[in-house]
Amino acid sequence: MRSVVLMRGRIEGMDREDRCDVLAVKEYIAQSGPPLYSQCCVLEAPWDLPDGTYRVTFDGQTVMATRQDGLWLPGETAIPAECEDDRAPGPASFDLPELFQALPLLSPPLHFPHHRKR
Repeated sequence: MRSVVLMRGRIEGMDREDRCDVLAVKEYIAQSGPPLYSQCCVLEAPWDLPDGTYRVTFDGQTVMATRQDGLWLPGETAIPAECEDDRAPGPASFDLPELFQALPLLSPPLHFPHHRKR
């Protein structure tokens, strides 16, 4: 089963540590195993964080996230926090169309006023 989840996390890096919100796809591969989080993306973090690479932890998982030109780049598949030292950082994988399909589920629909010609 797959679902899009919004979770509270911690962000660390560039000599800073703070709270953040993380949007991710949560999937159970095995019925008895832990969930797998993929397509992780930082949504809410302090606006004054400098560009750079950050470690984001949430629900016992860790993912590396990059802030570039003030924007958060897509993250990778999360790994259990206790295994993070065993893994070398790799290229991020992200499916933008899938995220854009999920985003409307997280917020109310936008309403734009109708403009009338005079």
